[in-house]
Amino acid sequence: MRSVLVSSALSTDRIECNLCACGHQEADLAAAPLTVTFNRAKVVDFTKAFMISDVSGLMKTRHATQLGIRSVRDLARQSVVKYGVVDEGTTEDFFRLSIQPDYQRMWAEMAMRDDSWVSTVEEGIERVLSASDEQPWAFLTESSALIASQTCDTTIVYSEVWRTLALALPRGSPYKDRLDLAMLETREYGHLEVIRTKWFQSPECDHSANGADKRFLFPPQ
Repeated sequence: MRSVLVSSALSTDRIECNLCACGHQEADLAAAPLTVTFNRAKVVDFTKAFMISDVSGLMKTRHATQLGIRSVRDLARQSVVKYGVVDEGTTEDFFRLSIQPDYQRMWAEMAMRDDSWVSTVEEGIERVLSASDEQPWAFLTESSALIASQTCDTTIVYSEVWRTLALALPRGSPYKDRLDLAMLETREYGHLEVIRTKWFQSPECDHSANGADKRFLFPPQ
């Protein structure tokens, strides 16, 4: 095996570099929060999914409650809370290419503002935590990147747009079948559930006022 590229920093540049290395046969595996997309699947192979997620928004709980924001679509139908995404990430691509009117409206709103973009997921979460009542802001990304960072004064609003996360390999990799079987085994024997319990538990806070719920992070057995 040539090399395994692991990226824990949720930066678009780092993730894309890892994918390029696999695509050019310079590495045997890229392990990161990699969303499976049509364009990516044209240049690399993906393993079986290790997680499912959806496009979600993180915002201050009091802003969501006061404005009745219970979903990502609700953000499209108000003008008080501004929102943004990671620059050149897959969530930006989703809004930019969406044919659904609510999401097209959100893209148009973001495109008009210079402060709609952040460089990393961590920066987006910090923007939410520092948002004031005068300038409320929500961060849009995948729920899997938000749950572990949620606090009792923030809430996650969800959408119906589901994504899958997987490991990336060069096209035609001899390791793909073995990794697919290993991924299925970890799911069937409950190893992924152990990981979820340890790392992806949101705080035990009452978010019922805005209808937030916990999402199923791992593929069904």
